[in-house]
Amino acid sequence: TFSNLEELSCVATMPSATHRLKILAKCFIMPNLRSLTITIPSYWPRRNIENRQVNYVFEVLQAHGAGLSFLALDTFALKFGLANKNLGDILQLAPNLERLRCSSLLSAVTVPTQHPYRTLKRLELLTLAPNDDERYKSALDSFMEMAGNRMNFPFLSSIAMIYQRFPRTTIAGASQYTRSYRVDVDMFEYFMGWTKKCRELE
Repeated sequence: TFSNLEELSCVATMPSATHRLKILAKCFIMPNLRSLTITIPSYWPRRNIENRQVNYVFEVLQAHGAGLSFLALDTFALKFGLANKNLGDILQLAPNLERLRCSSLLSAVTVPTQHPYRTLKRLELLTLAPNDDERYKSALDSFMEMAGNRMNFPFLSSIAMIYQRFPRTTIAGASQYTRSYRVDVDMFEYFMGWTKKCRELE
């Protein structure tokens, strides 16, 4: 039992390391855990994750998700989502999240309006600029449309886009690492378009 532990970070450096998450789910008692980060780093040798490895991640959420106010699923290496899991699956297991960071490639689904998530205030999406990869644009569109529905997320007040190639910075700061400011321009135009749409949804 780790009764004083409030923050935990786990890094799966190799695919075989994900099974240790199962141990974390089954053997660790952390009644005051509030912040959890699970990272699949950019040097992960694969670009996808198997179903059983995804299940290890969600076993941790099933065991410890109810008390979390912050969750980060930093899947920097993956070019796809987390198998058949979606945002709704995460929020069901961690219903008290105030801040969530995840890949924009995670499937975004419409949350039942009869069960709005009143605690979520900030959503951070790992992504590439829309013009870099059409999959990211499509995925971002789904997230933005879902987030704009105030019946689902009545207190969501902040959405940040984290540039996946330089995860320590937002999209707005990514241009300092590139040779062009096109990233800034693309994302500004994208955000402005969705700002207008979200206002229309309110």
